[in-house]
Amino acid sequence: MAYYDGKGRITIDEAAANRDIRRLKEAAQILRESQASIYSLQRQSGGMEGMTARAIEEKSLEMEKKLGQMIAKLESTADYIRRVVDHYKKKDQELKRLMDTQRAGMEAMKDSAKAVKSAAEAMKAAQTAAGAAPAAADSAKQVARSVLDGLGNLFNR
Repeated sequence: MAYYDGKGRITIDEAAANRDIRRLKEAAQILRESQASIYSLQRQSGGMEGMTARAIEEKSLEMEKKLGQMIAKLESTADYIRRVVDHYKKKDQELKRLMDTQRAGMEAMKDSAKAVKSAAEAMKAAQTAAGAAPAAADSAKQVARSVLDGLGNLFNR
């Protein structure tokens, strides 16, 4: 059902978990059939008398109880496996949703950085056309580069 990968992380194999659940249910069904045989034996021994009849009754009651406990444990284990798989499927879906949201936010930041760069270039062109000092235009371009560099460092982490 689960295994460690090369990096020490545990991975749950849903198909293997489902196979395990199926096997547990099959085993529980076999035990239920055994339980039905015990009930039949109890009914048959009800018409008997003597020590053999009492021994059969005592042992069959003991077996019935043990079979019931084993069936309950198998069903509980299958239910637990199902809950674990469902829990981690929900966690995976939540993580995917968060990553998609993060990715969209990063794309929006990149678009904003491009817009800042375009605005700085437009400002430089306007200042140059208006005869403004080249130093002011270079300053605006430097601000745009700083923004892009900062965002680039953020995305390359």
